[in-house]
Amino acid sequence: MKHSSFLTYTLLVLLAVSACRKVDDDLKAQYAQPSISTTGITLPDGTNIPYPKDVKPGDTVTISGRLNLSKGGVIRLGKEDAVTVYRDSMPYTYFATGDQYTLEIAKFVVTPGMGAGPQPLVVTCGPYRHQGPDVNIVVPGAGGSQPDTTLIVTEIFNGTTDMPNFLQRYRTYTKSGFYFKTALHVTPDGTVYLCSAWDVYRLVNGRMELLLQKEDGIIINGEAVTIKEISGAAPSPDNTLLYLSFSSTVTAPDNYNRVNYLVKKDLASGAVTLLNKTESEMDIEWDYPTGNIRPVLQSYGGPVAQVPVFADYLKVDAKGRLLFHNFISYAYDKDYFCRLGDQGKITPLFEQKESQVNLFKTEYMFGFTEDGSAAFVAHEHNNVWPRSTGITVLDLESLEPTDYVDANVNFTFASFDTLKERRMEKESGLFTSFSVVEPGDYLPISRKEMLFINSYSIASINPELAYLYAYAGIERGCYSSGTSDGALLPVQNQLTGPAKYVNYGFIQGGGNVRFLGKDASGKIYLMRGGERQLFPRAYIPPRIFTLSKP
Repeated sequence: MKHSSFLTYTLLVLLAVSACRKVDDDLKAQYAQPSISTTGITLPDGTNIPYPKDVKPGDTVTISGRLNLSKGGVIRLGKEDAVTVYRDSMPYTYFATGDQYTLEIAKFVVTPGMGAGPQPLVVTCGPYRHQGPDVNIVVPGAGGSQPDTTLIVTEIFNGTTDMPNFLQRYRTYTKSGFYFKTALHVTPDGTVYLCSAWDVYRLVNGRMELLLQKEDGIIINGEAVTIKEISGAAPSPDNTLLYLSFSSTVTAPDNYNRVNYLVKKDLASGAVTLLNKTESEMDIEWDYPTGNIRPVLQSYGGPVAQVPVFADYLKVDAKGRLLFHNFISYAYDKDYFCRLGDQGKITPLFEQKESQVNLFKTEYMFGFTEDGSAAFVAHEHNNVWPRSTGITVLDLESLEPTDYVDANVNFTFASFDTLKERRMEKESGLFTSFSVVEPGDYLPISRKEMLFINSYSIASINPELAYLYAYAGIERGCYSSGTSDGALLPVQNQLTGPAKYVNYGFIQGGGNVRFLGKDASGKIYLMRGGERQLFPRAYIPPRIFTLSKP
């Protein structure tokens, strides 16, 4: 009996020793197992070390955790091991269990060889391995672009001094706050065209010419026709022709006394060719259209003389064809974009959302590409903050989208600024809801890139990659909301000079900046002013600038 008790006691002791050894081994294994803090660590001095989410090559990344670097631990991001440039350690108590261990902090530089897009962040020590959430490496190139730091802004025309009669003429202009809303164009050689409801101007070699004013009227088939209001204008790429859409009032026995004309004018000879004449019946008592028009709407396309035309948003493509927006309103409610080909026939292309022409539906029109082969349009939007809009690049030959980005797609906001306080921040969707699209707000500079001004800086959108970066100006200026932003002012406050430090936003007494177009050399043309300011009241002549390499 005593012998049996001794054996039992011995076995219990051996089991206890074995269990203790197992606990010790488990603890050793536990502390040999590396781990990365994924929720972020706040140090005693208040410094917060968040888990990295979006980085780019050249960024210095800080991570923390039980990294076991002193025991041979290795950090790897994506396709390459990281080379640490800083290490530190400190005792740390885990709040959940009270266990103490050594917290290590390490910094390393992201290299191009680590890859692009979502990449695993892994710490390995001996046979043990811990993988954190993927880190998104944003790599410019591969279709994406990045800022050209050599760009400069140069003023080429100042209407304050070079348009002496501007203030007198436009003081009574009430069509819109922005005078040149009717048309803005730049031809391949850098000739600039500005069009209001009253006038068409042309800027050549720094000299502004008045091509047409409504008081002059126009001669069509030997008959003098008055101009009530200009609704659209566009030059041919070689500056030899000017397409013009305007309304006129005539005396007619049957009350069809409001006429819309679409004409083509030879700028050398002055000869005018009538393309379309659409008559509207007016209610004499109320001076309001009844909805009856001639020619009667039978088709949205076909020979130009047989289709009702109320044209605006004119542009001549690289093949000499006229693109325009046709809004047949009142009783018809047909609102679509079309093209007038060299055979004199209209081809419908796409339509606004509420129109009923059975074409590709759009909510907003951002602009045509410079060659007129495609259009950037919005096909949908959402109102969830931050608001966003679906963007489509529509090929105007096949009438099929070449790029189509849904409204809920998160754009990659690529950041390049070396100063953290000025860098772009991660957001969902785009900066703006595109609630109102005015001429000059957006500029497609290719099928893969569209520029827009949001706040103080110019941003660039690549719809193919859902990629966005600051084209000119400080990155934070793409979404800063006020002059109290110390990261921008007084740094980004120039009118000319290095593009990064130019303010592309509103200036009291100077007005807003709008895009005019791009020439064949790649210069971007901008206009500040050309508008009425309400508070305090001011009438601001246009000033024109180029954004280009030196």
